[in-house]
Amino acid sequence: MKRFLLGIVIALCASVMAPEETWARRGGGGFSSRSSGSRSSGRSSRSTRSTRSTPRSSSRSKARPTKNQVKRRAYEKAKKSGKAYKTKSAALKGYRSKFKSNPKSRAAFNKKFPTSYSKQPAKRPAHIPQSYQGNTVIYQNGGYGYSSGGAFHMMTGMMLMSTMNNAMLMSHMRTQGYHVGGPPVARESHAGTIFLIVIGCILVILVAGFVYVRVTQ
Repeated sequence: MKRFLLGIVIALCASVMAPEETWARRGGGGFSSRSSGSRSSGRSSRSTRSTRSTPRSSSRSKARPTKNQVKRRAYEKAKKSGKAYKTKSAALKGYRSKFKSNPKSRAAFNKKFPTSYSKQPAKRPAHIPQSYQGNTVIYQNGGYGYSSGGAFHMMTGMMLMSTMNNAMLMSHMRTQGYHVGGPPVARESHAGTIFLIVIGCILVILVAGFVYVRVTQ
């Protein structure tokens, strides 16, 4: 029984130390005794190549930004450009108010939600309404619009926006750098702490079992 418990303790210690050894092997902490002898002759010739390829290797070794860092940068950019809002209603109101005076915003909107087509689409686009101010919207003269007063009026961006649902408009606004809500909050990972707690509980149980065996014998 003692040998069995001792073997379990040794196995747990080995499992804890294994990630560090694996990291050392992957990270290039050193060569094994077998590979060091066979590769020592080519180190001098490879040193010149390594110095030449230093810029490329250094650029690859740069750590990629985390998701929280990406969200934080996007938030700061939106805040700087006046596209950060606390609520959806405020964001929608701000976008609509700036739409008339912002040519880039209008161009991006018209590109995403066109009303003119060289040929009538086989399926009616989802952003085209069925009616506008009581008038049926139809395809005619290369685009979607409505007939009123004996004339055909092509749908404009402002007309289209007034009939568009908020979900579709918000989806487009996010692609244009708009942010809704407060600044992103970093979430701490407790995986390492939980792992240590589990290992500690197992060790306590093993020690208690070992003591119990000693006492009962």
